[in-house]
Amino acid sequence: MAQSKQQAIIWQSVRSHDLDRYLATLFAPAHARDPLMALYAFNIDVSRIPGAVSEPMLGEVRLQWWRDALEVLEKGDVTGNPVADALGKAIHDFNLPKPLLQGVIDARAFDLSGEAMPDGQALKAYLQKTQGALFTLAARIVTGEKPDRALEAIAQQAGFAWGLTDMLRMLPVHLSRGRFYLPVSHFRDCDADPNVLLSGTADEMAQKALLGLQGEAREALGQTCASLPAHARKTGVAFLPCALVPPYLSVLEKQAGTPLERVAEINPLRRLSFLTWGALRGRLG
Repeated sequence: MAQSKQQAIIWQSVRSHDLDRYLATLFAPAHARDPLMALYAFNIDVSRIPGAVSEPMLGEVRLQWWRDALEVLEKGDVTGNPVADALGKAIHDFNLPKPLLQGVIDARAFDLSGEAMPDGQALKAYLQKTQGALFTLAARIVTGEKPDRALEAIAQQAGFAWGLTDMLRMLPVHLSRGRFYLPVSHFRDCDADPNVLLSGTADEMAQKALLGLQGEAREALGQTCASLPAHARKTGVAFLPCALVPPYLSVLEKQAGTPLERVAEINPLRRLSFLTWGALRGRLG
């Protein structure tokens, strides 16, 4: 069936800005693909706001637009924005809870603040509202059911594993923009100075701190994999992006001596093979 113009815009947005989730969604059941793409396009739009504005106040205005849009969509009305209106259809078709979507928006106020991530607790809360919420919503779309508490806990673990890995691999980009999303307290506990990274270098202690965070991401993925089998038949594909955590962490480990030179990437064919393996075997690591 041919895509509508709205669907084409949304799919292209996800393909251009979140290729991992785009490819993972191709393995989802047919009924879930368009709403998943709408969810991810919404996340892309919101997450790109801080980098697209010259002043925090302008970013707040755009975030408020999305908060207001959720109110409109909840009533069954349309906004004229293709991403928002596709999200509105997903909200109604799958009864997506507005608080989770609003949390995704509200979390980006931190991005606008320009502040560094103070500690692990703040990092966990940030990733719960962003990546954890996306996995929870994706599971709801794939199954058509409200996730139980066990599945919500799995989604939070997956969100931490995926989100922290993404922060580590995107570190050169974030630092080039003067942003530091990794917990400052962790570096201080490792006797490392975060300002060393902001200056564009990574001494031995900073590298040790980064390796510790990679270990936390790997541990969170392990907990996700251990908990998921009971839900894997129905929901496994919702967590499929996490199948890419191990290869990304492997690349980061190989870049240990030069963590700030380039974004950690994996070969496109290797990326697809990990996703295919995860989809066929229901295994993420």
